[in-house]
Amino acid sequence: MAQRVGGYAGASLRTPVFAPEIALGGVSVPFAPDASTLFSNSSALAWIDGPTTTASWSSPAFGVIGVAALGAAMPVGRFAAVGAGVTTIGTTEQPRFDDRRQRIGSFSDRELGLVLGGALSIGPGSVGATLRMLRRGLSGYEATNTGYAVDLAGTLAFEERFYVGMTLANIAGEMVAGESTLRERIPWEARLSATYVQSLEERIESLRLDPSGTPTTQQMRPKAYVLGAAGVRMAQIDSLPVFALGVEAVPLATIDLGFRAGLNTSGEVSGGFLYRLPVEFARELRIDYAVRWHDGPGDLTHHVGLSAGF
Repeated sequence: MAQRVGGYAGASLRTPVFAPEIALGGVSVPFAPDASTLFSNSSALAWIDGPTTTASWSSPAFGVIGVAALGAAMPVGRFAAVGAGVTTIGTTEQPRFDDRRQRIGSFSDRELGLVLGGALSIGPGSVGATLRMLRRGLSGYEATNTGYAVDLAGTLAFEERFYVGMTLANIAGEMVAGESTLRERIPWEARLSATYVQSLEERIESLRLDPSGTPTTQQMRPKAYVLGAAGVRMAQIDSLPVFALGVEAVPLATIDLGFRAGLNTSGEVSGGFLYRLPVEFARELRIDYAVRWHDGPGDLTHHVGLSAGF
């Protein structure tokens, strides 16, 4: 448990922060991407349909650690996109004691991250990169750690039905202890995923006439579908990889309600739902919810997200 959630530089970077990824067992899915992909697989940003924003909040894991995130992304031309966001992960107030074990107040541990990234579409694939600037501090103490981490990602899409993604996280990165010269390397992590989408409807969009006067059409992204995803995570500090499976289903195109479920070999079982709100000011406004059960302590965490596309 200590190896999984802490005890080394950049441990918080391994924690999924958005409800869709959490509900799918920790698998990042490039289908219908939004700004949240900046934090997990930035290459999928190249396929966003327009400006998008997203926010997420998580209840404290084990009653101690809470997470929140905010992100935004927008296309640049037809084949590129950029994004930015912030994350915060911290503990609730914990008791503080002196050398005689007398309580002298409380403290909290909080890490703030600034995330910048971009993506470029190349034929059926896309590549992306992410830079994270990190700052960690303890309330009531002068000690502050700062650092950075760099991720590279790539995704291949086949007929908007089958996706293969890869993220090389923390290929460069370190944390520096205060004003000292003590530096600690952030361990790398590799994430692989495969996603298959089975459409439950056929949506066709009419385009302008071609030179011969024949109207042309293109297949649109389905609103009703069943999605299956599988993933594996391998890290420098882990002795065994972590495997994950996830399923997402939106049964009816007329009702914008879908369901998610997932599990992984870290002993986590998760589930949740998505609901697209019928509003006029946004192309899409979606609420995401996930609940995750942790093996061992038997603790439940709740995760709520809101995404908007314009």
